Amino acid sequence: MPRFSAVVLVILAVFAFAFIAHEPSGSPLYGPTQDKASVLSVSSTVMVTELSPTNDLPIPVARTAVNMRKAYRLDGWRVHVYVKGPHIMVTFPNEPAVCVWVPLIVNGPKEPAIVSC
Repeated sequence: MPRFSAVVLVILAVFAFAFIAHEPSGSPLYGPTQDKASVLSVSSTVMVTELSPTNDLPIPVARTAVNMRKAYRLDGWRVHVYVKGPHIMVTFPNEPAVCVWVPLIVNGPKEPAIVSC
């Protein structure tokens, strides 16, 4: 019996050490609140980077969607970004889709807003 207890204790110690020494995941957290906040943040960032002081032409929604897709990919998010009419739809894994209205950049920028899909 003492050998069996020693083997069980060693196995438990290995699992405990692996649990403590394992680095926490750096992947993004998905949830309805985080999803909406990230969509607003990324769309605002993309709009600011797309502003061009030399021309006042509106920026197409498709171009904004492509730039949002690139921004999410660089941050390690696993999302899909689609153009759905005048809005951009972002789908997260195992979460409901989030749609955002990105205004045309004419006569000064406006803030993007979450809309129903």
